[in-house]
Amino acid sequence: MRRRVKNPYRKGLRFEYRVRDALAELGLLVIRCARSKGTKWGLPSYDLVAIAPGPRVYLIECKAYEGARRDPKAGECARLYNCEYVVVTPSTLKSFIERVREEVREAIQEVMG
Repeated sequence: MRRRVKNPYRKGLRFEYRVRDALAELGLLVIRCARSKGTKWGLPSYDLVAIAPGPRVYLIECKAYEGARRDPKAGECARLYNCEYVVVTPSTLKSFIERVREEVREAIQEVMG
């Protein structure tokens, strides 16, 4: 029997896919930024960029572990572009998806009348 080696990258990747798929099911356009490490100019990089009706743009950092800290530079950069910066962990995923679901519902009702 083969023993599975724990790999933090793969754990994070699986969690990113989980978040991506949950947002896509709500009808958001979701772009995954593979191996996000920031830019050469020192600007932050995000794991996912999600565009919702409205338009509303979420710049998302996925953390597969608890205790993740918000990057102040990432928040400032998101505000510069009028986006929302979100850190999603396994314990905050459900509440984030519920909040986005409600925001999408409201945006669609506003457009459709």
